[in-house]
Amino acid sequence: MTLECLLDGEVVGAHVFDIDEPLRRIADTIDLPVELAHSGVVEFRGHVTRGLRQTHLRYIDVHDTAAGLPIDYVFPSDYNAWPVRRLRNIVIGTTGVCNASCPHCPTNKPMLAHLARAPMPWPLFKRLVDQIAAARLYIEGNFTFGLHGDALMDPMVVERARYLKSVMPHAKILLNTNAGPFNERRHAPLIDLVDFFGVHAEALSSEVYAQLMQPLRADVVFPKIERLIELAGDKVAIVSPISQVNIGEYAAMSKYWNERGVQVIGLPFTNRVTDNLNYYDYALAPSAGICRQEVVHDLVIDWDGKVLACCQDFSRSNAIGDLEQESVQQVLSNAARRKVFDLLGEGRWSEFSSCRNCKFDHATRVEELLEEALHKTTDEASELSLSA
Repeated sequence: MTLECLLDGEVVGAHVFDIDEPLRRIADTIDLPVELAHSGVVEFRGHVTRGLRQTHLRYIDVHDTAAGLPIDYVFPSDYNAWPVRRLRNIVIGTTGVCNASCPHCPTNKPMLAHLARAPMPWPLFKRLVDQIAAARLYIEGNFTFGLHGDALMDPMVVERARYLKSVMPHAKILLNTNAGPFNERRHAPLIDLVDFFGVHAEALSSEVYAQLMQPLRADVVFPKIERLIELAGDKVAIVSPISQVNIGEYAAMSKYWNERGVQVIGLPFTNRVTDNLNYYDYALAPSAGICRQEVVHDLVIDWDGKVLACCQDFSRSNAIGDLEQESVQQVLSNAARRKVFDLLGEGRWSEFSSCRNCKFDHATRVEELLEEALHKTTDEASELSLSA
């Protein structure tokens, strides 16, 4: 493997690695000293002789040694301090059950057959809410209902929202659903209790929707989404990972749902930290995840009380606590969470299997592609109008 640094297109430094040496051992410690004679465009370029899809340049730490002492560049963050005294978001797997088996999601696949799936037991949920309230933590974002299952598949979803609001009236609830299980008679109280509904819908056409949202059908689900919008208004947002399969529909999706009063949020595609679901058949701008210390300021709890370092860890390969054995305060300060804080702060992603396997489409590139898709459609519409 070779890593090169270029200044205005000219190679100014290179490092060649012995391919027989385990790359994982050196992956977080690449040192490439270069001297830049003048200002210009700096690029980094890599070459590998094998394992291309498993090799990513995640993050570059720049040291300016001109004055003799290295100066590290680090991502600015309000979350680079220990211990955890504030939370970004609390994500609760109120149920592990989902009515869909999207081809790019591990849920309902054989790879997760060894993991049980059920609604979160009520005593566990109540204890969780009570302990969070007693801890008096500052919570910047939301209480999210729905982790690896659909929140509306939970038979106690209304009771959970009602109890959370009774204990913490100012808590903001985000409910994740594909709206397939939406039943107005059963779920009507949620309209007032929930602050945001994130509705997962990856396409507009029936054909692409059926492909990406198996086994759901647009003709069955869309009327439910539209009724939810009628009831909840702009509390609803359509949320969709953007991939090679559906980016061609993004402009039409935006137009359709915008006309009904809600926004469409396009998300970078992710492999859900597994290489078993043909990520590259969907990805638009593949890159490796580079989460830092801020992740320890998210509290992610699966339905059975297992605490995860990351909401994308469907296989639960990096569990860092258990609320059946520990309190909320304990899982926010235990050795496992501290290890995540320390190692991700040092950029040592390869230490965790979940981080090592994580791939996200590059967010900035995805934003550019979505803008291009919207402008292309607008330009085509303008040309048609002019020609008419």
